[in-house]
Amino acid sequence: TITASHLYASELLPPILARIRAEAPALQIEIVASNAIRDLMSREADIAIRHVRPDQPDLTARKVAEDDAALYATPDLLAKGPLATLPFIGYAYEDQYRTMLAQFGVAVPAENFVLFSEDSHAQVAMARAGLGVAVMPTWLGDTDAALVRAQPGAPPLVRFPIWLAAHRELHTSRRIRLVFDRLAEGLATAARARA
Repeated sequence: TITASHLYASELLPPILARIRAEAPALQIEIVASNAIRDLMSREADIAIRHVRPDQPDLTARKVAEDDAALYATPDLLAKGPLATLPFIGYAYEDQYRTMLAQFGVAVPAENFVLFSEDSHAQVAMARAGLGVAVMPTWLGDTDAALVRAQPGAPPLVRFPIWLAAHRELHTSRRIRLVFDRLAEGLATAARARA
């Protein structure tokens, strides 16, 4: 069982999973697409793809790559006024998101957060529909024909790590070790290709 965010599960994992299946066709793999951090200690998943390093002592973790994220919107929405006056699409933890934006020089009033979703695909769809500004990985936003960067010419808003984590017993399970290693290779290769 592998847990990953919605976007990673749907956009980045399929080609890696195809290579794993070609190498080990007898394996059965379950993907839990969720932005919530699944508990590896209680075996909700065998392997987790996370953007923060796990700190539990019984887990092993490997940083495999880094990704960038930026703010995106439709050109029509961006033409309506300064960035901080536009509607934003946020997460349930909107206050943390607003604080992060302010740290990067984008002070957005709380009332400008008009839509919320924990589902990244829903956020992307709302941004494509011109409903608000959304943060997303640059590998997705830069390739989306309907969207442009809300801060053209500026560096990405944030750089975040990609960690693979598993229970320490992965070293004794050939199946989990194989999947862990192939995920690490695949995610690192994909990140290098985007650089």
